[in-house]
Order: sequence, then C-alpha cells, then structure tokens
Amino acid sequence: FAAASIAQVHHATLHDGREVVVKIQRPALAHRVRADLELLAMFSRGGLRFSSALEAANPLAVVEYAAETLLEELDFRLEAENQLDVGEAVRRSEVRDGVAVPRPHPLLVTRRVLTMERLHGYAFSESQAAADSGIDTVAMLRAGMGSFLEGAMVHGVFHGDLHGGNVLVCHDGRYGILDYGIVGRLSPRERRAFASMMAGIVTGDVEAQVIAMQEMGALPADADPAAIAAEVPHLPFFDLRMPTAAEIAEMMKGMVQTPLRLR
Repeated sequence: FAAASIAQVHHATLHDGREVVVKIQRPALAHRVRADLELLAMFSRGGLRFSSALEAANPLAVVEYAAETLLEELDFRLEAENQLDVGEAVRRSEVRDGVAVPRPHPLLVTRRVLTMERLHGYAFSESQAAADSGIDTVAMLRAGMGSFLEGAMVHGVFHGDLHGGNVLVCHDGRYGILDYGIVGRLSPRERRAFASMMAGIVTGDVEAQVIAMQEMGALPADADPAAIAAEVPHLPFFDLRMPTAAEIAEMMKGMVQTPLRLR
C-alpha cells in the first residue's frame, strides 16, 4: 500500500489476528547504495582538484554524512530501536495521550524486514476530511509539535524526517508518526543549545541563534557570532505575512554567501 526508494510497505495479519504493517527492503539495495556513494566520493574529489571554491562546501564531508545516514537507514533493526526510543520519549511526555508511535514486533524484525503495529487513520493530506469527521486537527498538530520539542529539548531524541508523508491523522484523533529511519539524538549540552536557539527564534535575537548553533557544533569554536549575526539576513519567526518566493530565494542566497565572505 506504500512504496519509496528504500522499501515497499504491506498490510498483513498475524496468526493471532493482530493487524500489522510489514516494511520490506528492496533487493540488492545496499550494494547499489554503496556503489552510488563511491561515485559521489569520486566526483567530489575530482571537483576539489578543479575548483578551490568547493572547499568551503566540503563535498566529501557531505558524502560522508550521507553515507552514514543512508547505511543506518538500510538496517531496519536500527529503525526498530529508533521506534522504541521515540515511543519511550512520547510515553514520558505531557502529550502522551495525543501521539501514536507504532511498536515494532519483537520477533519479526531483521536487517531487511520490519514488522510493526498498524495505525488506522487519514493521510496528512486528508486533514480536511479528518476535520469533517469530527477530529480536532488543531489539537492533533499541537500534540505533535509538543512531542517533537519536548523530545528534543528534554529527552534528547526526536523524529528527524517529519513531513506530510510520515504523519498520520489517526481515527482516534492522535498524531501518528511513521518511518523512523532518521531519528536525531542530542546530548545535554546540545539540548540546552537547541532550547536557546528556539528562544532566539521566537524573540528575533539572531546572535543568540548563532551562538546556539556554535554550541551545537554547526559553527567552528573560533567563529565570531556577533559578526555573523550582523551579516546574516533575518526573517522574523512570527510574521503575519508569508514571505514571497523571491524573498525566500534572496534570504537563502545571503545565508550561503555570508559564510563564504567571512571564512
């Protein structure tokens, strides 16, 4: 009933009558991913020889990060562990009753097969139909955002790939979270920095955001937060007017050019 680049997903029923979802990895996928990563690394090394401007983008580090992330996603045993970790964080949160995390089956998980509890509901794109059925979609979204922020700032674990395809509006009104191939984890120091960054976004304090990014390791220790904050274009987090496509493009252009100019 669903398919993506890594796997196909099927409905099934266990012998004891329980409904489950079975995620099955595509054949020979790991070999193909490794071959593609080797090609990317080769092109990155070649590009560095021909263009010094690429050094600032550090393409080899990008390939290394992609390799680490993709190879972890190919082991569904790790995804099952991610589900359990996020589920435990949700269980300990204040919005536990409003969020659903499907549990993996303890005996039916391998590197390439993941069996888990089945959730019933509406696709996120069908939110209007869910609202028409009587579900409080605003409360559902509030629970989902609350679980994400509390998971990151308090428990240090959060779903790292939240988008419409990975969110289910459960028939009982809960915010259902799917696909745990990418889950982020934060150390106590990173949690404090993340909380500071969120506070900086809400108050419009750009320098506080830059300092928080530095604390999280996204900027070198010797970077000057004040100088960067003075150069980086800022769009207020709470703005009653949505930015136009041209404004977003200009903002992204400035965010890319600023580090190159200050390096």
